[in-house]
Amino acid sequence: MPVKSLPRGITNSRGKIRIFIQYRGMVYKKTHDLSATNSQDIATAVKRREEILFKMKVGLPITDESDIPDPRLMQFRKAAIEYLKIVDANYGLKRSSFSDYQRDLQFQWIPRFGNIPCSHINARMINNALASMDVSIKTKKNRVIPLRGVLDHIGVNSNPCNLVKLRLSKKARIKTKNIDRYTLTERANLLSLLEDQAKVYFSILFGCGLRPGEALALKWEDYQDWQLSISKQITRRRFEGTTKTGVNRQVKVPKWTREILESYRTSDCAAENWIFLNALGNHFRTTDYFLEKWRSAHNHAGIAYRHPYICRHTRAAELLSTGEHYAAAAKQLGHSTEMFFRTYSEWIEGYSGENILERFEGRDLVVNNLHKQADSVSFKKSKTATKPPQNVINFENYRKNK
Repeated sequence: MPVKSLPRGITNSRGKIRIFIQYRGMVYKKTHDLSATNSQDIATAVKRREEILFKMKVGLPITDESDIPDPRLMQFRKAAIEYLKIVDANYGLKRSSFSDYQRDLQFQWIPRFGNIPCSHINARMINNALASMDVSIKTKKNRVIPLRGVLDHIGVNSNPCNLVKLRLSKKARIKTKNIDRYTLTERANLLSLLEDQAKVYFSILFGCGLRPGEALALKWEDYQDWQLSISKQITRRRFEGTTKTGVNRQVKVPKWTREILESYRTSDCAAENWIFLNALGNHFRTTDYFLEKWRSAHNHAGIAYRHPYICRHTRAAELLSTGEHYAAAAKQLGHSTEMFFRTYSEWIEGYSGENILERFEGRDLVVNNLHKQADSVSFKKSKTATKPPQNVINFENYRKNK
């Protein structure tokens, strides 16, 4: 593409770029193997001239062109390592986000582009690489983020990542997520088979809808006036002083959950007053202990295993089924209203109609009776869950008295 005028200190020498600098009696004149009609080469020449001028100002020697390598020709592997060092030192990313960048570069992009100069990577190569990944569109978008960062860091003009378009098909956009949740009876059965802090942990997940890492990070001072203050989490074995979204919140604790929580208390001399402590008296760094108890409870109750995160979905369904406005429910769960609506839109529509009692087998008011009923039944011999009680008390009156 022809260029009408060249920047200061850049001239056209038989189609090649000639850099000229004069500074305090020192003169630099040299023709470089860059096209005078290519906008990317001109931008590279401008950057190179600035670097040479800086060396002249600070008294560093200027030898030949090899003294100022073109960063665009750096191998992608080296560029990715350099980028990660800078991100870790200067960007202030959450540790979990940095780990995602590191993992994507190490296992996805370096094996594919490691020995290729950054300037040779194009949109076609990136699209082919993404097509070979058997993951969702969202995951592909996330994997492009660190790749774009590396190429931006090196100074590749017209970053090819900007030409990569990842869109859901019309059918995929219309298709709704089938969100699973536990029934009230299943919840009571599972909790009746748990003991000590495992029972407290999953009661909090069910009753408050916390993320597993948020529950692990709870301290006793976070529980005040029947509410939990959520401001931190434990993720990937590390303590983080912020939540996943970076927003602190106050979560109301239902009566049945309060009774279980208040009946259990770790030692007063526990380190830093954590609610959940491992055998050494320190806070848990992973959920492995709780997952083992969770699987065992499912096996004994004869209930199909589901990940603990489904407890969070169960709380969302419960809030909606009791008539809670979706904005208030989103705030309790730590979602933005947009994210909550997008995730649970089908439930919001369903629970806004009539006959909501049949949609969720009861309310918090009957939970204690269900728990007592479940405790008196041996689930080791029977693999069928108990039926929910037929008498459901009016929830509106309960909310007034609560």
